[in-house]
Amino acid sequence: MEMQNIFENGKKVLVIDGYGRSWVKDVVLEVMREKGTQVEWIYLYDTVQGCIACGKCNRRNRCVYEDDVNCIADKANEIGGMLILCPLYYGRADENVTAFVTRLMRSASRKFAFLPCAVLHFSRNDEKNHIVAIDELLAMADMFILHEHGGNVIFGKDEQHVKRTCDVLCWMAKCMNHKTRPELPGKVKDFVR
Repeated sequence: MEMQNIFENGKKVLVIDGYGRSWVKDVVLEVMREKGTQVEWIYLYDTVQGCIACGKCNRRNRCVYEDDVNCIADKANEIGGMLILCPLYYGRADENVTAFVTRLMRSASRKFAFLPCAVLHFSRNDEKNHIVAIDELLAMADMFILHEHGGNVIFGKDEQHVKRTCDVLCWMAKCMNHKTRPELPGKVKDFVR
């Protein structure tokens, strides 16, 4: 897993990139730069160890595997939003991304409460059943999950969809204090679950 800090001003958005396509990074960074949002980009190149359901994270508030999942959990107070880029393979979310999010939310869900989050799924065809898996994990942490028109599934190269999602995520990251549950303004009520 590789981490990069891209911008140094504004509220920080954490991008967990399991997709790895350069066009997506270019579009996301363009929107973040326009909004003055700091970005920390995490690439999930390496295989992420899945959760073994040992339950020790309940007592320790950390995963038993000392790896990048715990490093990200330690940064929870520094971020104002999270963007997850996830490819779909044969109707399912990528296993690496799912394993990463599962361990992160099970071991540190309290740290991410009320944090705005968007999941962009990339697919070659209409595959909607995958959305439930990752969203349920994020809902465990009481995160605000951004959706547009029933789910963020991108077929092919839809730059406008990525831009709209990033735009709302940046706005929410700047406006919200994720320690308390805020009242959402009318602008985003249709966008947030």
